[in-house]
Amino acid sequence: MLFNIEEENTKFKIGGRYIQKLASEIGIREKNIENWIADNPQLIFPNEEILTIGQSISGRSMADVLALDTTGNLIIIEIKRDWSNRKTIGQLLEYAAKFKDVSYDRLAEEVKKYNKWEEGELYDKFLDFADDKEFPRKDIGKRQRVMIVAPDSDSGLKRVIDWLKDYGVPVEFVPFGVCQESCRI
Repeated sequence: MLFNIEEENTKFKIGGRYIQKLASEIGIREKNIENWIADNPQLIFPNEEILTIGQSISGRSMADVLALDTTGNLIIIEIKRDWSNRKTIGQLLEYAAKFKDVSYDRLAEEVKKYNKWEEGELYDKFLDFADDKEFPRKDIGKRQRVMIVAPDSDSGLKRVIDWLKDYGVPVEFVPFGVCQESCRI
C-alpha cells in the first residue's frame, strides 16, 4: 500500500492512501505517458543522462520515443498505457529494424521533425553530454537499445524478452504504475 506522508512543522502524518489503477481508469492517454518520458527521461533512466531526439507523430509508423545515451546508442522506446503482450515486441523489433543501419543524416532528420527540439545541431548537443567528447558523428545511433514501457505484460512477452537477452539483444521491459489518492486519513 502507498501512503502520502505530509510534514507538518516537525511531525510527519499520513495524509492519504493511494491505490494503483490502470492509466485508462483515470483518463491518462498513452500520449500523456509518452510526453512525460520524452520530457523527463530520468523517469525510466534514473542513473543515466539521455537526450530525447524524437517522438511519434500521428499517422507515422514509428516508436513512441527515440533517444540517445551518453555512449551514442539509439534508444527505441515503445509505450503501452495498460498492458503489453508479445505483439508489442514484434512492433518494437520492427521499429528497431527500420533504424538498423541508420545514418547520422537520418537521425538529424528525425530531430527536425521533433517539435520539442531546441535550436542546434544534433552532433553538438550529443557531444555536450557524451562520455567521449570525440565520438565520431557517423557512429551515433549505430548500436541500439530497445525498451517496452508498460504497467505489466503477459508471460509470453516476458519469455520472449528473456530469450532475446540470452542472445545478447539489448532489450528491457520497464514496468510502471499509476496511483490515485483514494481517501484522506
